[in-house]
Amino acid sequence: MIKVGFFGNNEYKESLTKRIREIIISKNIAVKFCIENIYPEKEFMKYDLYVIEPEFSHEKYNGVLIAEEIRNKKNDADIFFCSMNYTYLPEIMNRYIKPTGYFIKGINNSRILDIVLYILNKNIHNDDNKMIITCNYHKVEINLQEVLYFTTECKKIICIMSDKKRTDFYDTMSSLEERLKDKFIRCHSGFLVNKNKIDKINSNYIKLKNCEENIPISRKYKTNLK
Repeated sequence: MIKVGFFGNNEYKESLTKRIREIIISKNIAVKFCIENIYPEKEFMKYDLYVIEPEFSHEKYNGVLIAEEIRNKKNDADIFFCSMNYTYLPEIMNRYIKPTGYFIKGINNSRILDIVLYILNKNIHNDDNKMIITCNYHKVEINLQEVLYFTTECKKIICIMSDKKRTDFYDTMSSLEERLKDKFIRCHSGFLVNKNKIDKINSNYIKLKNCEENIPISRKYKTNLK
């Protein structure tokens, strides 16, 4: 179950609910979801993501203030803003709300699907040596012991296995790094490598076992490798 906290116009909420339901059914994604209105007196912690219209107001709060309240109480919250324009973006950045996304209406179905899959992957429980991801709308189990590295391509994560197989899915490199930090190490903004697969470390690249490609090392992440 994906629980969405919504702060905005009820008409837009109903429209969004209908579109998400249609997308999930058309793609045969095995997930349930619900969208509930957020009010200042409600508990913020129970939602998997938050959709907020920054220009919407309720009592003393507008969308920006309610988002700041959520961020203060739940630092890792996924907050998506949907607006008619970029007017509120400077205030959002100045308040350090760190939005997961800021979308100008109307947001297309492809992007809504990206968000659903991102949240679905993020909330799936993984054991020590396996990871369950959503690939092509189906759940796929990945044996982490056989992964060489993760990289990024066209806003997706690409998983490269020891047998050269590739699996792509929606997530962020930062989220993967946090979840897999005991077994994988970040060496570049676009690469997360399996510690147990490292064969040799050069000043500029990493050589992995059973891998012809040299994985680049950026200056920012060199300290990770010491």
